[in-house]
Amino acid sequence: MAHNDPLRPAFGWFLLLDGGLLTLIMMVIMPSMAARIRRTTPLPSDRVLRTVLLAAIITHLGEGIAAFAMAHRRGRNARAWAIQTTIVGFPSLRLLSASTAVGDE
Repeated sequence: MAHNDPLRPAFGWFLLLDGGLLTLIMMVIMPSMAARIRRTTPLPSDRVLRTVLLAAIITHLGEGIAAFAMAHRRGRNARAWAIQTTIVGFPSLRLLSASTAVGDE
């Protein structure tokens, strides 16, 4: 029987990582926002911002896939772990890695 809910990383991780990712998305889809920020803060080029966003998306998807497989092997709710890990990334994957298999608790 799979556990229904994954362990949750501290809320600060969601704010820090997802807030940064959302800011990056906004700068990529609205270059004028990036231009306004560049007036006061050094930022890389729009091309670099797009590349960083693509790398972050690929990384989060990879972490989600890894979480799904790991949770499934441990008898945990693989779908819930995959969704959470895709959203917040490594803090969720670290919690899953440190968890034990269902029945070994």
